[in-house]
Amino acid sequence: MVYCSNIAPFEFTNQQGDPDGLIIDFWKLWAKKTKIHVRFKPALWNDTLSMVRNGQADVHAGLFYNKERAGYLDYSISLSKTTTHIFFNKSITSLDTFEQILAYRIGVIKHE
Repeated sequence: MVYCSNIAPFEFTNQQGDPDGLIIDFWKLWAKKTKIHVRFKPALWNDTLSMVRNGQADVHAGLFYNKERAGYLDYSISLSKTTTHIFFNKSITSLDTFEQILAYRIGVIKHE
């Protein structure tokens, strides 16, 4: 399974060189419950798509539906509903742990 190595907190490679993040946690739990081994392969975003397209990876850890990609990918049902987003300044280039985000001001939108 290929994953994007630099889109924290969703999927990234941590300081120990291991796959980490919300999506990675989901797949680790899935592997544990199904007893199906998952081997994670890190890559940059465009490379992850190429790796699935050319057969270097069987599965992409997570991406949204896109009409262009649907031409060469099969999509499963949605694994989760995402109605929110995480935004951060592009000058923040490396967050390897969730604890590192505590150094920054964090805002949350409250829905009534």
